[in-house]
Amino acid sequence: MVACFSSESKSRYRNRLEINLKGAAPLGKTVCAVIQNPSYAGEDVADKSVQFLEKVVFKRGLPEFDGVRRLIVVNQFAYIQTNDFEGLPHQIGELNDATITSALH
Repeated sequence: MVACFSSESKSRYRNRLEINLKGAAPLGKTVCAVIQNPSYAGEDVADKSVQFLEKVVFKRGLPEFDGVRRLIVVNQFAYIQTNDFEGLPHQIGELNDATITSALH
């Protein structure tokens, strides 16, 4: 798992989280999931949302995810907050729109 964080205005933002299936060939398919806002999940720790996505994409055997070897998780709001999230404009993050665009390509 690879996580990309940034610090803005003394706050912490997670812009991107990438999970590659262990032992997978590098030319597999990719799924990009856009969810609401991140928690503190990173390279060593996964949160419930990330664990759920990993199970659905990599383990469930759903035909739409056949051949998927990489999962990229981005968020509508990059601001890390686990409780009482408000979704305010400053919580989007300076790099977030470009990160989403890049992940979708």
